[in-house]
Amino acid sequence: ACGVLATLVQGKVRYRITPMWAEEAPIYWLVFTPPSAGKSTTTKPILAPLHAFEAEQERTVELGKHYAVARRKGLEARMAQLGKLAARCQEGKTDPELDEDGEPAWGQKIDPGGPTEAKLEMKKLARELERCPIPLVPRLTRTDINPSMLPKRLAHNQRAMETDYASLGILSSEPAFLSNLQGRHSHGVPILEAVLSAYDGEAIQEDRAGEHSGVILDSTIRRPLLSIVCQG
Repeated sequence: ACGVLATLVQGKVRYRITPMWAEEAPIYWLVFTPPSAGKSTTTKPILAPLHAFEAEQERTVELGKHYAVARRKGLEARMAQLGKLAARCQEGKTDPELDEDGEPAWGQKIDPGGPTEAKLEMKKLARELERCPIPLVPRLTRTDINPSMLPKRLAHNQRAMETDYASLGILSSEPAFLSNLQGRHSHGVPILEAVLSAYDGEAIQEDRAGEHSGVILDSTIRRPLLSIVCQG
């Protein structure tokens, strides 16, 4: 129950110890219980409200997702058409000067149906695409996760919830996640960086080279917060 509460309130509250000392809400607990002590039986009803909330969010997001996908496909198809039009058309003069918003500067004229007009419309469509993201379903809890995937899951939740923090709870009646921390999937090498950062909300900033492109991918997770409650 404490793990569920911590998962729900972390990011929304801080504990003020002194005027100069505040702590985040996550908890890291390992509960020792004997075999056949009914761990799963007691854990299921406690996690049920969280799972019900996730299911409700998934249904809500699916409705918006269908609209967003259809909208983006229409915008992308129109941009592809305009790109072909701009490539086919030939303009006998240089493009007019554009202002900072991508619009023709004062006194400048463009030829209707020409490549410049197509490029201007493509820029407008690109701005519309930015304002039409595909909604994501937040995953508030996991029973197990590979520690190397923690930053990605936290980043996903931050985008899905549109908050200034990233929240996740590892809540399980089994200690499998602890084995992962000790290096079960990494040849015995512990992966603790994200777990340590997410205890007190220290930002995770990563640079990774793209697998095929070689382009450096910048990933920043503001105020990651993780609660862990496992039974063993």
